[in-house]
Amino acid sequence: MRGMKNLLQLGDSPPTMRRSPRQLWWGGLFLSSLIAMGSTFEAVRMQRYYSPPNSTQRWAVGSITTTFLLAFLSLTLQMIPQAAHLLMGTKLELALIFVVSAFACAAVGTATNPATGMAINASGGISFGNLYYSTWASFGCGMALLISFIRTERGMDVSSELKSRGKRFRLWVILIITTLIVMGSSASSYDAKCDKDEDFRPMQYCRRSAFGVSAGCIGCVISLGVVAIRVSCTPRENGQGNKKKIVFAVECISSLIMLCFYCFAAAYLTSEEGPGAPLGNLYYSTWITFGLIFFVATSCFEEFQAAKLVYSHRNQQGGDVRDGGVSSIDIPITEDQMTGQSTPRENGQGNKKKIVFAVECISSLIMLCFYCFAAAYLTSEEGPGAPLGNLYYSTWITFGLIFFVATSCFEEFQAAKLVYSHRNQQGGDVGEGGFSSIDLSNHGRPVDWPDNENHVPVESNLQEENGFRQAAPPVGNRSGSVGEVQI
Repeated sequence: MRGMKNLLQLGDSPPTMRRSPRQLWWGGLFLSSLIAMGSTFEAVRMQRYYSPPNSTQRWAVGSITTTFLLAFLSLTLQMIPQAAHLLMGTKLELALIFVVSAFACAAVGTATNPATGMAINASGGISFGNLYYSTWASFGCGMALLISFIRTERGMDVSSELKSRGKRFRLWVILIITTLIVMGSSASSYDAKCDKDEDFRPMQYCRRSAFGVSAGCIGCVISLGVVAIRVSCTPRENGQGNKKKIVFAVECISSLIMLCFYCFAAAYLTSEEGPGAPLGNLYYSTWITFGLIFFVATSCFEEFQAAKLVYSHRNQQGGDVRDGGVSSIDIPITEDQMTGQSTPRENGQGNKKKIVFAVECISSLIMLCFYCFAAAYLTSEEGPGAPLGNLYYSTWITFGLIFFVATSCFEEFQAAKLVYSHRNQQGGDVGEGGFSSIDLSNHGRPVDWPDNENHVPVESNLQEENGFRQAAPPVGNRSGSVGEVQI
C-alpha cells in the first residue's frame, strides 16, 4: 500500500523541466542585444543633434529592438515549465532562431556601415565601441544558436562535417566569409568618401578602397572554387588517385597566389592613407584573411614535404597518396624533415653551432633591451603608436616574440651547463641548432628509457653523489635518435 501511495504521489507531481542546450546562447543573445539596443538609442540621439532622422537609423533601431524582444521572449518561455516544451527543439524555436539571426545580421550591416556613422565613422574607424562589438556579438550568438539547433535536433554536426572534408576545408569556408567582409567594407568606405566630385576626392584613399573591393572579390572567388572542388572530390573512389593529386595541386597554387596577394593587400589597405588604417571591419577582416591564408599555405607546404617522403618509400611499402596529398604509409616524420632541414649533425660542426647559438643569444638580448624601450616610447601618450593600429600591435607583438626568444636562449644556456658538467660521464655534445636537442629532463635521458637489454629504467640507475642525483656510468652504448647524441 505504501508503494502504491508513492506511485500515486509521483504521478501527481509536475513534470521535471528539461534544460535547453541552447539556453546559454539565448542568454548571451539577450545580453548582447540589450547592450546593442541601448547603444543604438544613444547613437541615434547624438546623430539627431546635427542631422534629421533617416530610414537607416529607423532600421537599425527596429532590427536590434526586435532581436532583443525575441531573445527575451525565448528565455521567458524556457523558464516556464508548462510552456518550455512548446519551444525547445520545435519548429517554433527554429523559426525564432532564423528571425533573430536575420535581424542581427541587419543590425550589423546598418550599425557598422561607414556611410551611416553610427558605430563606425566616415573614415572606417570605430567611433562607438559598445555598439560595434555588441552587434557583432549578437550576430555571433545567432549563428551559434542555429548551429546548435542543427546539431542537437537534426543530428548533423556542422563542425564534424567540415572536418571530415579535410583539415583545411574549414579554413577555406571561413575565408569565403572574411573576403566577403573585405569586399563589402571596402565598398562602404569608397561610398562614404569617394562618391563626390573629383576635386574633393582623396585619390589615394579611393584607389586603395577600389583595390580592397578587387582583393575581396578575387579572394572570395578563389575560396569558393577551392571549396566546390573539395566538396565534389572528397569521397575517395578507386582509380581516382590522379584526381586527388590535381585537387591538391590546385589548392597549393591557390593558397600561394592568395598569400602573395594578401601580403600586399594587408600592407596597402591598413597603411596610414588606406581605408583599413583605423580599427574597423576592414582592418580586422584583412588581417584575419591574411592569417588564415598563411595557415593554409603552411599546411600545404607540410603535406608537400610529407608527400616527398611518401614517394621515396613507395617502392618498399607499396603506398599511395590519399586525399589532400598525404600518404597512407605510416612513416615517422620529424619536424625537421617536414620543413626540409637536416637533422643529423655533421662531424666537425660543433664549433659552428656554438657560434650560431652565441650570436642568437647576443642578438636576442640586444633586441630585448631595444624593444623594451621602443614599446614604451612608441606607444606612450604622445607617441605615434598610442592609438590602436598597425604600429601599436606590431610593436607589442615584436616585443613579445623577442621576449620568448630570449627566454628560450636562457633556458638552453642553462641546459648547456648541465650538458658540459656531465659530458665526461655521458659523452654528450651540443646538437643541431643549440642545446635543445638533448632531453635534460633527467640529466640527458628520459625517465622511462630502458637500460639496454636489461630493460631497467634509468630512474633506478641514478645514484646520490655530492648532494645531488647523478647518472651511473652507462652499460654498453646507448644512442639517441634526436641530434645523434651518444648517451
